[in-house]
Amino acid sequence: MNDSATAGPEPVVIDWDSRRLRSLWEIMQPFNPSQFVMLANNMGLLMASTQAAKSTNSIRPEEKCKKDIAALKEWRKKFVELNLQMCALQIDRMTDSLSGPLTDATFGELCDQLSKRMVDECHIKHFLSLSDDEKNLYSPTEPLFGKQVDKAFPSASFEIDEAGKCRALGRNTASVFHLMRLMEICIKAAAACLGVPPPTTGSDRNWGVILKKIKDAVDAKNSAKSWVNPTDKALFADIYASADAVRVAWRNATMHVENKYTAEEAEHIFSAVRALTKKLASRMDENGDPKA
Repeated sequence: MNDSATAGPEPVVIDWDSRRLRSLWEIMQPFNPSQFVMLANNMGLLMASTQAAKSTNSIRPEEKCKKDIAALKEWRKKFVELNLQMCALQIDRMTDSLSGPLTDATFGELCDQLSKRMVDECHIKHFLSLSDDEKNLYSPTEPLFGKQVDKAFPSASFEIDEAGKCRALGRNTASVFHLMRLMEICIKAAAACLGVPPPTTGSDRNWGVILKKIKDAVDAKNSAKSWVNPTDKALFADIYASADAVRVAWRNATMHVENKYTAEEAEHIFSAVRALTKKLASRMDENGDPKA
């Protein structure tokens, strides 16, 4: 018997012991329905070709068995990609049987079994479908907040990606949660750009405390007229006002379990945070460089 028949299809291994944050893309396995339909069509053609011979006990020609094995091995790869493990196991049984003398009738029965396994897989799997807009949020072809943000704020890419995926799946409160985590990166960048020392204690990491220090730094530069770039005065005033509005309207509320967000609210917050992040990325990177 082939080793593959006993070992089964290669499992999808997820390193649950890792302490790093997990992306939805790593947890959820994408399913390609067009690939499944193609396999089902091929299965129908194969069954049709064996239907007439199922009532006979004639031995399947060796040359035809070799072609069948080659085709089935390609099918197995597709079944594994689709995470249809029962189908992959049935393919192993079929290729193992084809390695020796096999009647057309027996091969036809094996094909019937594979067809039944495909139906069984559909019963035990739970499929989610996405609209075009949802797909663009879940699996974007370009960075959701633009290439400039992606380049200037690389550590924010996870939060942006997860915020988009959560919106696509209707997990609106989770999307806002990731956006608030992103805002922390933005606020720290703005503080660093102004020369505000990084927080050293837990209480210093409070948004209100950091924003107060940002406002003090802005006021000091206004008084001394020491802005490096003439446009920085208006820019940082806008950044402070936007960040403080997010803190009051959404950030504090997000931390309380009784608050939930609708799709419309999540979309509004997503757009607001994206606009602020893009504004920051046009002036600085996540380390606050160049300094104001």
